[in-house]
Formats: sequence, structure tokens, C-alpha cells
Amino acid sequence: MTNKPERPETIKRAPRAAADESRDPVDPTPPSQTSPPEKAERTRRRREVTVQFSTRISPALLDTIVDLADEQGVTQRAVIEAAISDYARKNLSTN
Repeated sequence: MTNKPERPETIKRAPRAAADESRDPVDPTPPSQTSPPEKAERTRRRREVTVQFSTRISPALLDTIVDLADEQGVTQRAVIEAAISDYARKNLSTN
């Protein structure tokens, strides 16, 4: 058997003073130190309600979607939604 203690000695840490310890919280703070720069008024966009649509597609079709999204500067979702809308407009209006 060894003469090692079961638990290592604890490291004693002394508390450190806060960075703003000498400042009174009631005193005004200069704006350059803590407040972020003022921004133009933000308008909140409402989030569109969406549902998860998960389906398996071929790698070739995924490449086509990615290429179209890159060319048009839109998301893959926008490409898919446009394709489905165009398909529905062409095929459902003739019935």
C-alpha cells in the first residue's frame, strides 16, 4: 500500500476584486465604455410559419438545386418552393 492520501489537497484560491469595485453603481457610466453604439431603429420581421419537409433526393438533383441557388443568389428552400409552385401552376390549372 502507498502512503498517498485518498484525496488530493484542495487548492486555496483567494477571491479577487471585481473590475468595477471602485465605481458606485449609481454614478452614470460614460457611453464609450460600456454601451454599444446606437443603431438605426430595427424593424422586426415576422417569421414565416414553416413545416419540416424531409425527403430523399439523388445527388445529381441536389447538385442541380445547389447550382440554381448559387446562380440566383437565393436559398435552396427558395429554389425548391419555386419549382413546386411552377409545377403546381402548370399541372393543376389544366384539370
